[in-house]
Amino acid sequence: MKIAIVDDNKREAARLSELIRSYAQKERISVETCGYFSGEDFVQALDEVGFDAVFMDIYMDEMDGIEAARRLWEKDSRCCIIFLTTSREHIWQAVALHSFDYIVKDQMEPDRIGKVLNDVRRHLGLEAAVIRFTAGTQRIAVPSDVLQYIMSDGNYTIFVTRSGQRERFRVRFMDVAEQVENEPNYCLCNRGILVNFDFVEGEQEQAFVMADGTMQPLRRRDAPSLRNQYFDYRLRALEEQQ
Repeated sequence: MKIAIVDDNKREAARLSELIRSYAQKERISVETCGYFSGEDFVQALDEVGFDAVFMDIYMDEMDGIEAARRLWEKDSRCCIIFLTTSREHIWQAVALHSFDYIVKDQMEPDRIGKVLNDVRRHLGLEAAVIRFTAGTQRIAVPSDVLQYIMSDGNYTIFVTRSGQRERFRVRFMDVAEQVENEPNYCLCNRGILVNFDFVEGEQEQAFVMADGTMQPLRRRDAPSLRNQYFDYRLRALEEQQ
């Protein structure tokens, strides 16, 4: 994720950069930040670089944050604009510019920055779904993108990770399946079997071949449509890479 910080107050810009860096370390994600100390410098940079999000100070000399955001919106309406302000005086102007959020500077704390970055990642589709459940006295959270497949085993559910490690928890399979039903990379290929298309190495007439070499069977009557679902997913993934 690439983030710009546009603020003519170098001390506050450095503090925000450190908060973002700490968030990235905690979440174990890659975040690149670029700092600009004027609206003019930022707008000029837009000809050569794009950003997923920008933290924009409203009050700056010469070109203020409102004008810089308007120029950004003309070039890249996808970028999430988070305004930084010492007062709420110009919030309505920010709303008119389709701002994603705003932060009053005296509220610029780790929890507030973490929340807005989580929202940005979710909005841009950069955040993997997390499967959450309780097993006994344990609260479990498993990122869905590290799993090859998930299988029902009676009153238990088996999770197989990208490394092939198998974990078995006492949780209903359908409670897990409901949490990934809207994830495009997951497919209920048979009763009690969820596969992650990102780990399908090949397909046969009646099975998906997984990265760990296992064959996960397809529902016989739905096999053609399940294979088409996989092909469509791979095609979309290739198109997004171009």
